[in-house]
Amino acid sequence: MKYKIVLIIVPLVSGIIFIFFLPTLISRGVGYNKNVYDGIDIFFAWVENVIMITFFFLTIFGPLIYLFVKSKKII
Repeated sequence: MKYKIVLIIVPLVSGIIFIFFLPTLISRGVGYNKNVYDGIDIFFAWVENVIMITFFFLTIFGPLIYLFVKSKKII
């Protein structure tokens, strides 16, 4: 039962976080802006992009993974 809760809540939370940070991602020019030459800014933008892409895939594939696991009767 607690696995089902995790498999449902993780995509929901990641989707909310993704939607919340999407304007930041777009305004930064998907992490790289030609006005940003400072190395640390580029690094943090890259980290932000990796986190956002991870949340995006969790949001999209989380329910699919849940349905796959449920169909195989693993849980």
